[in-house]
This record gives sequence, C-alpha cells and structure tokens, in this order.
Amino acid sequence: PVQRITKYHLLLKELLKHSSKLKRDTSSIEHALSVMVEVPARANRLMQIDSIVDCPFGLEKVGPLILVDEFTVWENKPRTQGKERTLFLFRDMILFTKRRVEKGHTAVYCYKKHMQIAGLGLNFKDSDDKRRFELYMGRREVTTNFSIIQAKSFYKKEAWVKEITVLQMRNNEEIQELRSKTKRRARMSEPIPSHITTGLADYLYPRRRWRPRPPPRCTG
Repeated sequence: PVQRITKYHLLLKELLKHSSKLKRDTSSIEHALSVMVEVPARANRLMQIDSIVDCPFGLEKVGPLILVDEFTVWENKPRTQGKERTLFLFRDMILFTKRRVEKGHTAVYCYKKHMQIAGLGLNFKDSDDKRRFELYMGRREVTTNFSIIQAKSFYKKEAWVKEITVLQMRNNEEIQELRSKTKRRARMSEPIPSHITTGLADYLYPRRRWRPRPPPRCTG
C-alpha cells in the first residue's frame, strides 16, 4: 500500500544502525535509504503539480519540480498588503499560484502568473528585510512584470536564491552553446571567398611557369 512508503525509511535506518555495529558493508543500505527518503518527497511534489488548476499551458514541458513554498508577494511595489502565494520552481519556469481549500479539505493551487527562467532577473541585496528578494523580467527599471517575494525565513529565501542562480547559470550556458553551434553551422554553409579558393588551388595544383624556348642554332 502507498501508506507504507513513508515507513520504509524507518526500517532501513534500523538496518543501517545494526549493520554498522556489526561492521558490515552498509553501502547498499545507505543507497536504499537515500532513495526511500526521496520517494515520498517526489510523490508529494507530483500530487501538488496535479493540484494546479487554471494553468493556460501544460506543465510537462517546463522540467522537473525543484522547490515549492509559501510566500508573501507584492506586485511591482509593496505599497499595499502582500498576498499569500504558493510558488512552484520548475527547471524552466517559476509558477505563481493561490492556494485554495475546497470541500473535503482538498487543496488546489490556482494559477496566477509565471516567469520564465530565461530572461529572469534576480535581486536579493537591496532590501532591508533579509527575507525578501525580487524577481523581474527584462530591464528592472522599465519592466511591468516585477514581483517582491518575502519568504517565511531567511533560510528559505537563501535556498530559493541559490536554486534560481544555479538554473540561470545553466540556462546561460545552454544559450552560449546554442549560439556557438549556430555560428559554426553558418560558417560551414557560407561560400569560401574566391581569393582563398584560388590560393588553395594553386597550392594543391601548382601551375608550370611558361618559359620562352631559345631560338634554334644554325649549323653549317
């Protein structure tokens, strides 16, 4: 049964403890324990993804889910009271949702907006509150897609800033690699200039220089 999944890691912890006392090889138990710790967390993330509603696009193409947390969010500037939002950090996107509890105490997450990792700006140094950071698309001075995010704790904020920074670096590396491939393909498809082809042909197939023959000698 699914309910037993959360109990398997307790059994593995006991096996690991007793195996260590007997000085046995515990590498396989440690690997199994790491897997069983991750399985419930992954199952919970998948259930949360299934609970997202009103999203205008499919979430199967935005990469794996990395983090989910509750935040207080202000749009543009914090002049009014912030709104409680649940943020989903995927590999390629950050999803802003509003948590709503329906009948039967089932929680759903209503889509509000999203920000692509490609082109995402991150600022976490200018705020007086150490729990806050800013996300924006495009230039910070003129953008209208700007959000101030306040985490429940400083450590939550640090975890999100770290993961977003890693995703931005990965995205930039992929863009640079794509540009390099595009340039290489463009160079291969460009015709070789005539002065290069002529010089190459002369080098590979040298022509004999014409020399005038001396006039025949008269004898007799």
